[in-house]
Amino acid sequence: MKTISLMNTKKLERITSFARRNYNTYVKHYQSRNLTPMSLEEFLKNYES
Repeated sequence: MKTISLMNTKKLERITSFARRNYNTYVKHYQSRNLTPMSLEEFLKNYES
């Protein structure tokens, strides 16, 4: 059971890292066009499902 939890934790860390990199790109894109980007929490919801 602990191995499964560890694998899930590592997978979640990778997904979160990937999402944060994408979020940074997204924010730069929106700011360059004077638009208001969504919050990080809202953005991460797309990766949690």
